[in-house]
Amino acid sequence: MAKNIKKPSAFDLLGTLPDWAVKEYIKKGIIKIDPLPKNWGESVDEVTIDFHLGNKLRVFSMDGMNTIGGFFPWMG
Repeated sequence: MAKNIKKPSAFDLLGTLPDWAVKEYIKKGIIKIDPLPKNWGESVDEVTIDFHLGNKLRVFSMDGMNTIGGFFPWMG
């Protein structure tokens, strides 16, 4: 008999996000894709969303790459 396991909140997840969390983050505006196609839900795979980059790309330096952790505004 399967146990009735409650799905965690997307806010409790760290690392690779499952498809349902990616969709929830997009719906709540935490992940922003602009312009967001009308059929964007079809582009969400198991842990990815396919989209094309525009003419701007943010490149991060190696500074801080040796630091584990992160800051999430909703975590206070």
